[in-house]
Amino acid sequence: MSPTGGADPSAKKQAGTFQNMCVSALALAMEDAPSGVDTTKWKAVTDLLHSLAKALEHVAGQVGIGPSPLSPPSSSSAYCSLPSTSHALSSPHALSSLPSAPSLTPPSTSPPSSVDPFELHLRQKSLVVAGLPEPDASLGLEDRCEADRKGVARLLGYLQVDTMPNQIFRMGKQSLDRPRLLKLVMPARSFVFTALKNATKLRGNSDFEGIYIRQSMTREELSRHQEMRATVRDLRAKDSASPFVVYRGEIWHKGDIPSRVRSRFPNQGNF
Repeated sequence: MSPTGGADPSAKKQAGTFQNMCVSALALAMEDAPSGVDTTKWKAVTDLLHSLAKALEHVAGQVGIGPSPLSPPSSSSAYCSLPSTSHALSSPHALSSLPSAPSLTPPSTSPPSSVDPFELHLRQKSLVVAGLPEPDASLGLEDRCEADRKGVARLLGYLQVDTMPNQIFRMGKQSLDRPRLLKLVMPARSFVFTALKNATKLRGNSDFEGIYIRQSMTREELSRHQEMRATVRDLRAKDSASPFVVYRGEIWHKGDIPSRVRSRFPNQGNF
């Protein structure tokens, strides 16, 4: 503080620069993890950025520079003219030593408080595969993982997904009756969209008989999805030419689906 009780101009300028950096960092934190960067380390980065922004609130109060990035924006364009961000944070070497910290998100882009933003982010980039044969339990861990990796590569290649998942793992306890579900965490949501777009190609292909793929969902979302599928099946049982399908988590009339997508539903289908 200056002798007159006002804000120190030098401190105010430094705090203002720090504020701009934090706003840019928060914008970067809302993006998907860069390709090739471990998602756990990326979460450490975003958590640290959010903590830095929270610390700015204290700095802002000391030097009187106005609202921090965590304060509600004064207009709808408050987050539309952010300064350019550095690419240094996308380096895996820069991520390896960053600590974890409490998670905070800007209010204008936060999901509902009951939803964990990180879990939502991962779920949006994840696929669940049912019916993919499971390696024999007598095999060693390395052999079982390699068998699953090869099966996933073959499936994704057929679906024209030009990348491998960041993570591949079986869910639940092993059963003699059927293979466990397989979860695939993809590098970005675009690969999930490609897989789902081409999922109808699995129908009628003997090489992938009994194999199904869907987006990762919560129990509530999955229950709702199953109810919608049951509704569509009932409509189809009454009328084989029923124009209703499950598309993007809702029941749609085929005529209302964009023409570029409609061809995926020749007589029936779910997307």
